[in-house]
Amino acid sequence: MQAKIKVLFEANTPLNHYLAAILSVFVALWLSSLLWEVIANSRFLLFTLAVVLSARYGGLWPGVLAAALSIFAADYFLLDPHHQLNAMPADVVAFGVFGIVALTISGMQAQRLHTMQDTRQTNEALQGILDALPLLVGLMSIDGKLTQINRTALTIAGLSQTDVIGQSFDETYWWSYSVKSQERLRAAISKARAGEFVRYDVDIRVSEDQYRTIDFMISPVKDAEGNVVHLVPAALDITERKRRELEFLHLTMLLENERRRLNSVVASVPGVVYVSYDEADAATQKMDFISQYAETLLGYPVADWYSEPNYWKAVVHPEDWERAVSEANAIYASGEHGAVQFRCITQSGEVVHVEAHSAAIHDDDGAQIGTCGVVMDITDRKHIEAQLLRYTEELRRSNEELEQFAYVASHDLQEPLRMVTSYLQLIEQRYADKLDDDAREFIDFAVDGATRMKQLINDLLSYSRVQRSKREFEPINIGDILRQVCDNLRLSIEDNGATITHDDLPQVTANAAQMAQLLQNLIGNAIKFRRDEPPQIHIGAQRQRDEWHFRVSDNGIGIQPQYTERIFVIFQRLHAREQYAGTGIGLAICKKIIEKHGGRIWLESEPDNGTTFHFTLPFDSSSKRSLP
Repeated sequence: MQAKIKVLFEANTPLNHYLAAILSVFVALWLSSLLWEVIANSRFLLFTLAVVLSARYGGLWPGVLAAALSIFAADYFLLDPHHQLNAMPADVVAFGVFGIVALTISGMQAQRLHTMQDTRQTNEALQGILDALPLLVGLMSIDGKLTQINRTALTIAGLSQTDVIGQSFDETYWWSYSVKSQERLRAAISKARAGEFVRYDVDIRVSEDQYRTIDFMISPVKDAEGNVVHLVPAALDITERKRRELEFLHLTMLLENERRRLNSVVASVPGVVYVSYDEADAATQKMDFISQYAETLLGYPVADWYSEPNYWKAVVHPEDWERAVSEANAIYASGEHGAVQFRCITQSGEVVHVEAHSAAIHDDDGAQIGTCGVVMDITDRKHIEAQLLRYTEELRRSNEELEQFAYVASHDLQEPLRMVTSYLQLIEQRYADKLDDDAREFIDFAVDGATRMKQLINDLLSYSRVQRSKREFEPINIGDILRQVCDNLRLSIEDNGATITHDDLPQVTANAAQMAQLLQNLIGNAIKFRRDEPPQIHIGAQRQRDEWHFRVSDNGIGIQPQYTERIFVIFQRLHAREQYAGTGIGLAICKKIIEKHGGRIWLESEPDNGTTFHFTLPFDSSSKRSLP
């Protein structure tokens, strides 16, 4: 009751409502004056209409104002005497009845107006709430027509209220792109009209070439009797969630494929793949993963490795445990990868040699938390290494014995050979007048053979000395060595008209005698294997990183490419002795000298275009260029 009274007496009516009430009374007065003869018996008919319109439009007080003005206008302008406020008793009663009726009408219209305002404010508040929601929300009548929709639903498709309000929901822009979607929506509306809550995922159109996936639902709204009076469609845009779900599904499939591939790879690895946490000797070290090959190699079931911490301790050979743990922890502490070799005892009691390659595992903060790696069976390799070691030792002893034999044999053959040569020459001198031409020819053949035999023995002794020599290296100047070699070969150089040039040659750490023998063999060969024109020989040197690269080039007859390796083999000759003298040992000696010095030797050549011999010597801090 108090609320109704408060509604009736609120005095916040706008001025234009009062002006409208005044205007309506004047209109009623004007019409009444024109129709007075017709409505004289219903004098307040048009004024009553003015009061109703004023109260309907402006509320209580404009209605009251219209009633008061109507009584004044009727008394002053219409009732006798005109233009006087002198109503008869019967008119006063009529005025009272009119006033009561007018007040009643004004109150009723004010209540109605206030109710309409409340309803409008409620609707506006509801719309505001709906617009504030991140959902797509609306309101439908039970026949499926859209009566209200929030801003989110409109904005997502660029629509306005007039585009959708009053339309059947299934015919709106969101759904009209697909007959299948429309049919499903109609079925959902029918279920909701029957009081059922409906929910499903569906795509809606938001532009001509763009669609969004929504979690769509329709909720029925019931009155006090349980009758469905409204339907509330609502939806949550789950496009991004669906995209993430698809991405997650795709990544899950990729991960599963990678897991299967990794399992296949791990299964094919002939070693024990493992992942463990904590240090190798820690009491809490736990095996996080170990491949099936652990059972194949060592015999222990995979389940046993997970059963207790530090299971390795029961597997590693007791004599190797302390060293293996120390080396494994050193790798762990370094944060790098490395390998440890140790022995394991299999479940059957056999001893196998293994090599564990491991690397540290780090957490997201970079802290080391464990190791991963693979343990390989190297038992066969160990046996082969031991066998190779024995073979190497036997070969070393055999080579030493062979070198000793060659040295002794060559040395001991020199004296008998000298005697044979001397006596043959003595016979030729003493019995010259008694020997015929055939005898002299035979003696010449024998002396020549003995001379070649002596040369061969000397070369064998040189080769053996290189083999047996110790590493007695010292800083030497290659330029000085070259001058010494040129002095030794002076007669050959002059007889053949040879020209020898050289670059600025360095100082190296080497054996002086062997360097002289090397250069003398190479330069001697360049002079020996000459063409018709005088020999041109050049010795060059160039620093390349950690070694000196030497070149001995000539303009001689050259060498066929297929023989570039063969000529470094002992006793290998490319020409008959009648063409070029020699034993076929010189270049073998050169190769052995370079190998003794830790270098390499090779050649480049073309027939009739000369030959270049290359060899390298290690560079050290004492090496420097010599003076030209």
